[in-house]
Amino acid sequence: MHELLTGIIEKTELAVTSARDLVEPATLAGLADIADRARARLDYPDEVLVIALAGGTGSGKSSLFNVLIGDDVSPVGALRPTTSEPLAAVPKQWAAPLAGHLDRLGIDRRVVTDVFGHCLIDLPDTDSVVVDHRHRVEEVIPHVDVVIWVVDPEKYRDSALHHRYLAPLAGYGEQFIVVLNQVDRLEAEEVAEVVADLRAALTEDGIGSPHVAWLAAAPPSGPPVGVDELRGLIAGLTKSTLFGKLMVDMGSAARDLITGLGPPVDYRSRLDAVVEEAARYLAADDTGGASATLTGLFETIAAETGGMAGKQLMDFSVTMPAQLAEIARSLPMPAVPTWWQRLTGANPLPPDRLTPAMRALEDLLAPVTRLMTDRARALALATELSLTVL
Repeated sequence: MHELLTGIIEKTELAVTSARDLVEPATLAGLADIADRARARLDYPDEVLVIALAGGTGSGKSSLFNVLIGDDVSPVGALRPTTSEPLAAVPKQWAAPLAGHLDRLGIDRRVVTDVFGHCLIDLPDTDSVVVDHRHRVEEVIPHVDVVIWVVDPEKYRDSALHHRYLAPLAGYGEQFIVVLNQVDRLEAEEVAEVVADLRAALTEDGIGSPHVAWLAAAPPSGPPVGVDELRGLIAGLTKSTLFGKLMVDMGSAARDLITGLGPPVDYRSRLDAVVEEAARYLAADDTGGASATLTGLFETIAAETGGMAGKQLMDFSVTMPAQLAEIARSLPMPAVPTWWQRLTGANPLPPDRLTPAMRALEDLLAPVTRLMTDRARALALATELSLTVL
């Protein structure tokens, strides 16, 4: 999988480089950021997932965190919110490879575990009264492999959770596990009803086939319930969804780049069709005719192209009449005066003016040809990237 991701990163960086002067910087920044995140993913092995526990106040995230890693290290208490800063549990054998990734995420609170084989992050509450806590959640989520959303029987349909997080992030549904915690507070027949309603809520969010588990991480008496089933669900995700979030993000950013570049435009053949006509106008000392011919074409292509490339074409079109006048002045004097050619029809297009006019036009239009060639290449690279990560 690392080899596959390396190839995709290379395609991404090529697309970014090729479009650097053709789209707005903000469009490229998103794709470049995803490439950086993908390179960070290469720092640790395929078999290790970085998993975030997210959920609202009182859902029991920290209790579940402690159960999964086999140690009471995340504080659990009556005061809310209990978790103010993310806490990461790191598998002992992978502590060094994961250190750099956690440094980039700014997660300084870490413990080492011998029980859980993945990196598990306990996040602050998604509905915390402290705004910075919610922002911290939103900073970390894009940089993890899997998110386990922890809900409880009372607030599993909480609008803040569904409208702020689950619905907008539904495209990552394959990388989500939704855990109904505290099922010990329900009667046996109620569990199935709540789970079914939770699945319905997730479907409404746009998550087509949600991964749902139910458990009691810290029942008042007896051992935890359903945790082994959750471990099995995580193990299944390890094989099927590795790099899934990155692929979704890259696909979305590639499509944004394609939109920013604009649709394919047939520039070369349309230009070839009018360059000779414009050269004939110049050879006949009709600068206005040459200007009208080329300006009309460039304005049409600029409108079809749009974006930064279209603006550059329009800017070029504005300066074109003056440049054509300069070309006309540089052409050799005709053997027969132009007024006499028009009156008599004699030798209307002398080679001693037509050939230099053609060459001068090709030189004049060379930067525009490079612009449109670069745009076509960037569009091809962005399309290839989009198809690769489907």
